[in-house]
Amino acid sequence: MRRPAVAIAWAAIAMAQQPAPIVVFKKARTGSTWLADMLEQDDRVAFFRHEAQGCFTDDAVRTRKAFEVMVHRPTCSTQMCPNAKKDAWLYAETTTDCFDDKLVGFDVNPSHTPFLSWERDWPLLLKKPVKTVVYMRTNLIKHAISSIHADVLVEACDTHKVLSQRAKDCVESNTEALSQKIAVDALSLSKSARKLGKYWYDLLRNTTQASGGKVFVLYYEALQRDASVELGRLFDYVGVPGSSVPESSSVKITPDDLRETLVDFEQVRKDLLREDPALLPQLEDTSFKVFRTLRLPENRTQSIERYEVQSKKANFIVVTTQRSGSGWLLNELQKPSCIECGRELFDRSGFLWGTDTMKAAVDGFLRMTPGGSNAFDMEVGDKFNFVAKKWRAQRSDKSRSYGFKWMLNQPSYDLFYEAFEAWLLPLLKQRRGKLVFLVRQHLLRLMVSKEANQIDSERFDNHVAHAHSQNDAQQHAAPVELPVGHKLLRHLDLELSKIAHMEKLAKTASDAGVRVRTVSYEDLDADHAQFGGLRSWLVDGDECASQFTDRPDTIFKIHGDAHWQKYISNWNEVSKSLQGTRYAVYLDEAYVPRGGDAWEKLRDAPVAVPKKKVHDTYQPHTRAEKPARLYPRDVPGCVTAGKDHHCRMKTYGNRTVPLFTSSPTSSPVVAPHSAPLKKKSWLGGWLRWLGW
Repeated sequence: MRRPAVAIAWAAIAMAQQPAPIVVFKKARTGSTWLADMLEQDDRVAFFRHEAQGCFTDDAVRTRKAFEVMVHRPTCSTQMCPNAKKDAWLYAETTTDCFDDKLVGFDVNPSHTPFLSWERDWPLLLKKPVKTVVYMRTNLIKHAISSIHADVLVEACDTHKVLSQRAKDCVESNTEALSQKIAVDALSLSKSARKLGKYWYDLLRNTTQASGGKVFVLYYEALQRDASVELGRLFDYVGVPGSSVPESSSVKITPDDLRETLVDFEQVRKDLLREDPALLPQLEDTSFKVFRTLRLPENRTQSIERYEVQSKKANFIVVTTQRSGSGWLLNELQKPSCIECGRELFDRSGFLWGTDTMKAAVDGFLRMTPGGSNAFDMEVGDKFNFVAKKWRAQRSDKSRSYGFKWMLNQPSYDLFYEAFEAWLLPLLKQRRGKLVFLVRQHLLRLMVSKEANQIDSERFDNHVAHAHSQNDAQQHAAPVELPVGHKLLRHLDLELSKIAHMEKLAKTASDAGVRVRTVSYEDLDADHAQFGGLRSWLVDGDECASQFTDRPDTIFKIHGDAHWQKYISNWNEVSKSLQGTRYAVYLDEAYVPRGGDAWEKLRDAPVAVPKKKVHDTYQPHTRAEKPARLYPRDVPGCVTAGKDHHCRMKTYGNRTVPLFTSSPTSSPVVAPHSAPLKKKSWLGGWLRWLGW
């Protein structure tokens, strides 16, 4: 009975060590060199061969064999597809120990492999477990102009790729020639663009038929907008966990705005408007828009979505603390129709949360889809049930991403950290969930917000945590009194430790293969365009993230004035407490930490050890100054007087002693210090008499 169990165990190990193979189909002048360079430098990639048709040029048999080995029988024992045109690696022993959860593969321009048949050869090469990817440049006008510009680069530097140091030096020395504008004809430009559209249409049709299903489409424009989001979408599709910041040394030579490339942009625009107005948006685009409708010859069109695999939108969780601006963040995120955010679902409103119920609630939430069953494995809180019922009633043809806010103290700190350490990260990885960590870095303003919220909860019967109009904001904007001295510093240290701990949680989640973004309130407030990048990341680069009509704000800042010190009633005392500490940066009214060096300097600054100060105003009387008789009216600081009107108790600074002597050291409160009695010998006396 042990043999099947052993076989199953070995099968599980082998499955864990299997690579994730892909074949990327592309065309020239699509930025494929840039893409390949980013993949080759990514830790999640075991190897990726750029333009693999070059392994054995014009050799059909060995090229077919090379493609088969790279995706179906890759090996760690030797370098695959070396530049020396050697073929020993084609017959090397297959070892996959270095491919544990790694991407392997190559890209190819099918125009350079006409000897491989779409009906006979490619179906064998693209069979499972290979994933088929089509890397497209959907702006056909820019693609056509880039092809023309590449001829200028080849003429100047004898290469169409700016990747090597030699090519970069050549580009730098020929900057003037490469920056000269080029002349194009609108009619010829239209024909070239639609010819490219026909190429992409044929490629999508052929790859779909050869692979036996829809293909994954990777977009050049989306890579230009945010390479980490688009590559994250690719890695998620092939099942490779983790995240990284894409890096490449490739240099782009064609400007993003064609006004800087064409000799007479306005004339071309007018002619194109007359000849082919459907292509005009592609000529004018400067924001890397993805055009999912291909323009074909004879004024025909074809939608890319017909051939593109559609993946389910991943749900997400926003992790934060109180008064961090999370309500404002959720409002901004759900402006597009494809993102919806719930509020705090793990509250303490009548339901007793435990480990099992929390796990069931999060698992059910991450599995929610529009129109789905959206059921939980066990009884959970009413707020989760309400959200599930709401989304169950939505149309199933909608693709949406759902999220909710999870405070660190909900339902309690212990349960949150237990979840994070025990079951949350594996569950997020399994359900493709995402985490957004929101921090507020201006700790003093955070304290003002918390103190004001606490005071308002005591002042108003119907307390609302957020102001929903400008009048409400002004009503709640009264100055507050903050603690001072060591108490203030302890509060600031506590808030700083919370942020540092959240940063550690984010790193732990990222290292575990969960997709994570950390944002700060100050960064978002300074640059609202960052919301666009965050929305795009949440929906895996879907254009729906930017397709919405901006609505009026429903949450208003209570302490929104730039002169925020006016909201602290005891600012003078607070500022004195901050002097000489690492929080002294808050004394600069313009200081707002926004990530980077400024925030790290504050976070990592050494904590100054406060010097212990003893405040003692005692000044002993001299014998000449000692009064013979003391009366209460004559002695400042006299506390009590006896029947004879003599002063019995007097204060000396921070000490109160009976007035039996001019010195407080004789008081029973402060014991006098006397030197120990030393016994004198007769020998010592003789020696002193002799002067020794």
